[in-house]
Parts: sequence; structure tokens; C-alpha cells
Amino acid sequence: MVLLGKKINGVLANALETCKPHFVNVMIFSLFLNVLYLTPTIYMLQVYNRVMPTGGLATLFFLSLITIIAFLVLAMLDNLRTRLLVRSGLKLDMELSGPIMTQILSMQVRSTEARPTANVMRNFDSFKQAISGQGFLALCDAPWIVIYILLCFLLHPYLALVCLAGAIILTILAVMNERATYKQLTLATQGMARAYATQDVLTAKADVISALGMREAMVMSQMRTRHEAMESNVHAGMSGNRYRAAAKFFRLLLQSVGLGVGALLAVENKISPGAVFAASLLISRATAPIDQTISSWKSLVAGYNGFFSLNDLFNSVEAKPDYVGLPAPRGQLDLEGVSVANHELKTYLLANVSFSLQPGEVVGVIGPSGAGKTTLARVIVGAEVYDTGAVRIDNGERREWDPQRLAKYIGYFPQDTVLFEGTVRDNICRFDHVLTADMGAVDAAVVRAAQGAGVHELIMRLPNGYNTRIGINGQGLSAGQAQLIGLARAFYGEPSLLVLDEPNSHLDSAGEEMLAKAIAGFRAGGGSVVVIAHRAGILAVVDKLLVLQGGRVQYFGTREGWTRQLEKAAAKPAANLEKSPG
Repeated sequence: MVLLGKKINGVLANALETCKPHFVNVMIFSLFLNVLYLTPTIYMLQVYNRVMPTGGLATLFFLSLITIIAFLVLAMLDNLRTRLLVRSGLKLDMELSGPIMTQILSMQVRSTEARPTANVMRNFDSFKQAISGQGFLALCDAPWIVIYILLCFLLHPYLALVCLAGAIILTILAVMNERATYKQLTLATQGMARAYATQDVLTAKADVISALGMREAMVMSQMRTRHEAMESNVHAGMSGNRYRAAAKFFRLLLQSVGLGVGALLAVENKISPGAVFAASLLISRATAPIDQTISSWKSLVAGYNGFFSLNDLFNSVEAKPDYVGLPAPRGQLDLEGVSVANHELKTYLLANVSFSLQPGEVVGVIGPSGAGKTTLARVIVGAEVYDTGAVRIDNGERREWDPQRLAKYIGYFPQDTVLFEGTVRDNICRFDHVLTADMGAVDAAVVRAAQGAGVHELIMRLPNGYNTRIGINGQGLSAGQAQLIGLARAFYGEPSLLVLDEPNSHLDSAGEEMLAKAIAGFRAGGGSVVVIAHRAGILAVVDKLLVLQGGRVQYFGTREGWTRQLEKAAAKPAANLEKSPG
């Protein structure tokens, strides 16, 4: 499908196709509406040409009655037309809101990149508002301008020339308005999108900002971003106001010119006196859609940009491949020369990383800050793309697995716990309860996960147990409690592989002991574990160590082997010191 010279993604094309009957009916109603808009003109002609010369009060009565009925029908049709467009927006929302959210959440963006999807839903809402607004209705009325020009021609060719000239002048003003404001309106929209996205982040981290004494600086930074966007918006508004004022001037002038030309023709007995006023009404109605389009240009531009931002979103995500239904993984993990590049800084976050993990094994990943540990965890679970190499789950390359299905077999604990608004049970079950009616099975799996993670007793001591409500990012829980809830979520669904990124960063000694028992129990059940740690307490349960330095593997092997390597490294300077003279 091609729209306005641009190829439309199939998902959007199909959604628009479902709304096609609505748009067709809107155009049909627009035809009848514009015919009914002739009612005042016809009434004026009949009153001046029939009623006034003859004094026919009965004719006046029935003409007035017919006019009232016509106006009632016009109002009903106008209401139905607006309702159809509102319904089309609702239908579009039903068809597209789910796929849009799916596309947003499925976009794999590197951790060093800004996510380009923060305002996609706002753009979608702008598009829906545009197609149900006055600007879109004016566009629907625009094709019927030719009716009014032809009717003016029937009254007299000179009146048709005035009407045609007015339509041309206003069209030129509309084009000039588009050229003067489109770029500025687009920049303003993009700037405000950035401001809203930043504002959302600042609001979520208001406590941290306050604690760091950054409130005034953040407010000033946010205000600068908003002022830049508003400056573009003001420039566009100023330009648009000039053209709106010019359009209003010419429209009023055309009505007067129409009256003047009509009066001249009436004096020369070329048209009736009633046709003078009828021509003025026709010219006014003919130019109304163009004037309304200019007045509503800002919302139309927002809708246009919103629609094509959706189109870019759908085109930016590759089509879902036809995944083969591979058997449930046992927990074997192999990384073969995996590299992740930071293209902006022209460095590697991970460089040629290789290691293997068998079912029932636990590998601890250590290294200094910036060594690439979190990037490694994100690559394993599929939260980040890699440039070269392969990540294999039970010998199957990660790209061959359906991500949604594979995620059921991988328990992931991110560095930031990331809990969502809802109950403790909702977070542990990964909100599976909204996808199934078998709540008993979900509840049983939640309890098993909490018991496996060793946090069942902790949860039962909360005010409402598993039904305790928490806010975004675990508001209402301590940092340690949030981490333990996140750990139970990782155990949900009986996964075969756990990837834990600093799961003990907020735990006390009792919490670390609980975590160690949970990992030991998971390993005893045949599962494999990758645990990233800065604190050494959790490393007592690991079988192997993976040491990263600058994104490269410095060591992979047993804990004892790494200890001997460190002892040898420490002994060398001492030996050199003994051999040095005096």
C-alpha cells in the first residue's frame, strides 16, 4: 500500500483497511452534507424570488418547515460523520495498540543507545485525534468545493470566477502555510517528545535527584529542553497566524466582493436580487474547507508525523521469522567468540568471549567495573544484540529460538531489579495471570518459585502476603526485599538456566546465605547458573570462574585455578624484590 507517496507497512495497511468502510461512509455523508449546506442558499432564492413578489405566506411557511427539517438532517449527518471518525480511531486503537507495544518491547537497542520509541504511543494518539478533528473533516469537504463553483456558474459565470479565484488564493495560502510551518512544527514535536521522555525519567528518579542535590540543575536542564521546543513551536505559530489572518481577510473580502459583483449584475438585471445573497453564501461555503484546513494545520501535521513515525517503527523491526519448535532446553550454554561493539566510542563492550556451561554447573563472573559483566548477562538472555559470534542454548543458536518461548526457560535477574506496579504475586508470575484463566496453576507456580528462591516466608510476613501491592520499581519494599522478589521471579516457571546480575548487592549476610541455598538447590535440580558478583560471598557456591577485563576473557576455569594464578602473580614481585641488589 502506498499513501502520500510513501510505502505503508503491511500491519498499518491492514489496520487502515479495516477502517475503510468508515472512511467511505464519511465521504458519502460529506456529499449529502454539502448538498444540505445549500439549504440557506435555496431558501434565500425562494424567499426573494417567490415569497416577496407574491406575498405568499403559505409558501414561506412550508419553505421554512422544509428548511428546518433540512437543518435537522444536516445536524444528524454531521454528528454521524464525526461519530464514524471517532469509531475509526477506536478501531485503529484496537487493531494497532497491541502490535505497537509489541514492536516497542521487541526492539533490541544497545544499552549505549537512546531508545527511539519513548513517544510512539503519544504519536499514535496524535494521529487518532487528527482523523477525528475539524481539520480532517475539512479535507473530507474539500473535494465538494467544485459543487459550489458550478452552482455559482449557474447563477452567473462572473460569480463562478470570483468563487474560483477565492478558492485558488486560499489554496495558495494553505500551501505557503505548509511550507512555512511544517519544518518548525516537526522540530517542535520532536523537541517536546524528548522533553516528555526526560520528564518521565526525572519523575521516576525524583528521590535520587533530591538526595544528590540535583533538583535545581535538572529543572534548569529540563526547562532549556522545553524552551528549545517551544521556540520552534512559537516560530511555527507566528508563521501560521500570519497565514490564518490572511486567509480570514481574503475569505471576508470574497464575501463582500461576491455581494458587490452580485449587486452589479442585479442592477443590470442579469440575476435576481435573491441570487446576490445566494452567491455570497455559496462563495463563503466554498472557501470554508480551505480556511478550516489552514486553522487546523498544526493538528494535521502532528497526525501526519505521528502516522509515519508508526510506519518507521514497524519498518525498523525485522519480520518475525518462522521459528522451529525446538525441545525444552536442559541448561547447556555455549558462547563462541561473542563480540559487542560500542559504535559511538569505537570500542568493544565484549571482545571474542567464549566459554561453556553444562547443566548442573554454576559459573561466577567477576571483574572490575566496566569489564562487560552486565553486557554479557544481557547478551545471554537476549536483552542486547551482539555483532559477531554465537550464543548457543542446548547447541541451538539463540536467533533460532522463539524469544518469548525461550524466555520461559531462562530466569533473569537484572542489575536493576525492575519491579512493576501490581501485587507481589503479579511480579513473580511475570503477569502471566492476564494471559490465562487457570489462576490455580499460576498461584501454585508462584509459590513454588518463592520456595525455590527461599523467600516464601519473607513474602508471608508482608502486610498482605502475595497480594501486597507495590509501586513502580518496587516502591513500598526495601531494596533487599525487592531483590528477593526479583529472585523469586527469576525462579518462576521452573527455568533450566538462571542468569543473575549482582543478586546480592542489597542483601545482608542472612540474605546472602538464603541466596546461596537457592542457587545450590537449583543446581541440585540440574539447572545451570551464571551469577555476576562484586561481593565475594556468593562465589562459594560456584564451580567455575569467568574473569573479564576490558570486555575480554582474562581467565575461565576453577576457583582453585584462579587462586593459584593470583598467588603466582603476587609472588613474582616479591621474588624480583629479593633478587634486586642492595
